[in-house]
Amino acid sequence: MRQVSVIESLRKKGPTTFERASSARRSKPSAGSGRIFLRPDDGELLRMEGDLAKPPSFWTRHVRVARQFQRFAGVRMPVSLDAVANIRFFGVSSFRAVYDYETVNAERVGTPQLRAARR
Repeated sequence: MRQVSVIESLRKKGPTTFERASSARRSKPSAGSGRIFLRPDDGELLRMEGDLAKPPSFWTRHVRVARQFQRFAGVRMPVSLDAVANIRFFGVSSFRAVYDYETVNAERVGTPQLRAARR
């Protein structure tokens, strides 16, 4: 289980979300510091964003990650992942993954369509 230390209490961020800052206690490549955004009425996780505490390799100097979530059939699922990294000698590189679900727990939730890669 990941341990986080709370930097500040929940802070109102617009009419629909609360923001909470956190930081990892250990410096592992998968750990990081950043913010989570919660819906105030039920505490539902909407978004997580932040920086990795430790670069995953020599070539990668800084990584910023953002993930968005949504409920499908009562299950919280990721709907997008955005990452921006500073690559040594090459500059900034970005990655985006969008998740479309057809079924969750044997319940039909959508009809995913193939998307052409954008460049």
